[in-house]
Amino acid sequence: PNDVPQKETTRPTYNNEKNEQNKKLYMPDSEEIRLSEFLLSEIRKRKPDYKQPNLQSWAKHIGHILHIDNRNPDKLKDVIVWCQKDQFWQNNILSPQKLRLHFDRLELQMERSKPEQADEEEFYEWIK
Repeated sequence: PNDVPQKETTRPTYNNEKNEQNKKLYMPDSEEIRLSEFLLSEIRKRKPDYKQPNLQSWAKHIGHILHIDNRNPDKLKDVIVWCQKDQFWQNNILSPQKLRLHFDRLELQMERSKPEQADEEEFYEWIK
């Protein structure tokens, strides 16, 4: 008969328990969840029926913005407010992933728009 040893085939196993342990759960009062909810509330000011996202997933990406990219939470909140009022960016930033991807550009454009407002105020003060 056949004395050739059969090659044992193995399939990868997925240890769901281990994968679940690797997922970080954010508490409802965490900065990541609060900023995720803030972004969602800013979006819903314009589109009240915006679909409910997975806030844990959003919090993970907000966490990357804060801890990996080392962004200041107050600056992040300012950028969220600004981008959700900007005619172009408000429809392009509908998730923390897009916010992270374009953060530097958003921040630069936000900062660039401030001096124009200050110059206008100075002008009106000057003509009084």
